[in-house]
Amino acid sequence: MNAVAVSGVGEVEVRPLLARLTVALVAHKPTVDECRASIDKRRPYVYQTLNQHQTDDIQEGEERTDGDGGVTLLVRITVQLPAKAVRNVAMTLLDKLTDVVTLKKLVFSYSHESMSDARVEAGRKAADEAWRRAEGMVTAVGSRLGTCTALVEEASTPTDLPPVPRAQKLRMWAGAAKTEPAHILSTCPQLDTACVLQ
Repeated sequence: MNAVAVSGVGEVEVRPLLARLTVALVAHKPTVDECRASIDKRRPYVYQTLNQHQTDDIQEGEERTDGDGGVTLLVRITVQLPAKAVRNVAMTLLDKLTDVVTLKKLVFSYSHESMSDARVEAGRKAADEAWRRAEGMVTAVGSRLGTCTALVEEASTPTDLPPVPRAQKLRMWAGAAKTEPAHILSTCPQLDTACVLQ
């Protein structure tokens, strides 16, 4: 049996659902009381900005460092909010409180449904690309493409999360399986395909 083996890659963009943002308020003064007074002046604006964006699960903690030049007080505020609001919150805080606010950490999370849908769509794209490649190869040698004999799905490898809420490109690959394409497409964004030549 003559066969041609090709690979296809499917790439889909998935937007994050939620974000967990940590901001830090910092004050450096001769005494801890002066540090607290400085931070207390700015804390309400931070909370006001966060609460305008359906925030949830706000946590706060502080770190104090004593040195020769005085005291440094760092207050961390961690909050969960809609991913689409992160850019606006970050820019507002950095614009209004440039000297005392820093962004410490940002972690995005994705809905299971959106990831599952993306995997299915990426699988379709990978299959289409593999099929087009196979057709191009066999046409070039004057043959015809027959049925698919195997689809191989490799380990999934999503790209790194972006530092700001923009679409995340997912590169996912396809586990070995001898099956009809309709059964494998929901789990195989990149596939290696073997097709019979007729």
